[in-house]
Amino acid sequence: MKQILSYNIHNILKFQIIRDATCGWRDRINLKFSYFEVDKVEDPDITLNIGKFTPSCTSCYSVDHKYYIKQNYLYSKESEGVAEWELQINGLEDGPAILHYDGKIRGISSLLNRDFLAQNFLLKIIEYKLYQKGYYLAHAGGVSKNGKGYILAGRGGSFKTTLCMDLIRKKGCNLLGDDRVLIGNGSAYSFPMSLPVFSYMLQNLDHENAWAFSHKLDLLRQLRNNSLSVDTNVCEHKPVNISGLSFISRVNISEPRMQQVSGEDTFQKLIMNNRLEDYIDISFLRITSGPFLRYMLAYSYIFPDSKLARFLDRSGVNHPEIVQCLGDLAVSNMMIPKIYNEQVVEQLCDIIGLHGIGIE
Repeated sequence: MKQILSYNIHNILKFQIIRDATCGWRDRINLKFSYFEVDKVEDPDITLNIGKFTPSCTSCYSVDHKYYIKQNYLYSKESEGVAEWELQINGLEDGPAILHYDGKIRGISSLLNRDFLAQNFLLKIIEYKLYQKGYYLAHAGGVSKNGKGYILAGRGGSFKTTLCMDLIRKKGCNLLGDDRVLIGNGSAYSFPMSLPVFSYMLQNLDHENAWAFSHKLDLLRQLRNNSLSVDTNVCEHKPVNISGLSFISRVNISEPRMQQVSGEDTFQKLIMNNRLEDYIDISFLRITSGPFLRYMLAYSYIFPDSKLARFLDRSGVNHPEIVQCLGDLAVSNMMIPKIYNEQVVEQLCDIIGLHGIGIE
């Protein structure tokens, strides 16, 4: 019997994952969207089917001998790094999206992240479908307090997660996300992913790079014994007003520096940050070619006037309300030392405090 997992993102977007078998206790790491899991959803916007399928490539254009494309449809079969996969997407542009994924991850990554690649493709479709609804799923961290949120954008390794951890532990903030934050309707919405892992880090690590082998063994033990405490109340459950945004970067300096910048190009910079992430977020599987971005480019080559092509080319133009919301923010570039220290979070608190979020 197939397992059906249902999810509801703030009553904005609903989706399901349908698969042949569970991974037992490993699913606490394997399933990335557990914060949004609900008992049931009607008429999901997206359905991800994991398992064997037969592609429907009749009347398709063939691009580069590996992308099969027709209106609202894409299929590809590939291998890279330690993974091989087939992916079919119906409803790529319009209507409910139905993904069929069949793949295999080789090596140790398959033990805890069997469905990681499938969910990564799902995440890209979630981003696009949210965009169609007027929301932007930014690659960023963020915290909230007193009904106000602050967004921390930056590339991987810029200590977004560590800053979120310190702001929660030391300043009583709530988590919007440490990898994604949802922006729309003039507000920020939480989008926590892999919450059990974040919870363990929050309880046991000084910073995100403090993992020792003993920590990894301890995390596995707690997961297997079902003893890991995951407090969903650390997350912000309601939309909050955005009080400000900082772009974080690590620089070879001894103490943090901050520079106020115009918010005019903020949305475009967030878009570019997301596109860069297409090359990075599955690199631990040795996949660095940005497969989903390639799929979108191939589809846009066949249908250059499509909604998907416009999403790639001029994302911000179609959502002036998001552009205005972000353009009106107090935005700063925050340069932090390559080696993390407590001065970083204290200076960030000074910045955030200026925007009335109530952090001291």
